[in-house]
Amino acid sequence: MKSIPRTRDEFERNMYILVDRIKKGQHFFPQGSGQVEELSKVRELPNKRINFLTVNETARLKANHIASMIDMDLSIFKKIKNEHQNTEE
Repeated sequence: MKSIPRTRDEFERNMYILVDRIKKGQHFFPQGSGQVEELSKVRELPNKRINFLTVNETARLKANHIASMIDMDLSIFKKIKNEHQNTEE
């Protein structure tokens, strides 16, 4: 998977993708899931890098999951949808 981070830059990319989607209102969290609280603990260093000491498992998994959804090849789903529509006709 392209979104599994192998370097610090890749990990920070995934975190900033998640932050961007939250700011744009494109991602929401179930009420009472505790995910908002866990993500709010993540801090930036003065040089705008992510402070790894503040990232827990929940925040890491959420960031990687959202990035994998963005990186997914959507053409596969379009092909399946078109095949399904053709069989209905």
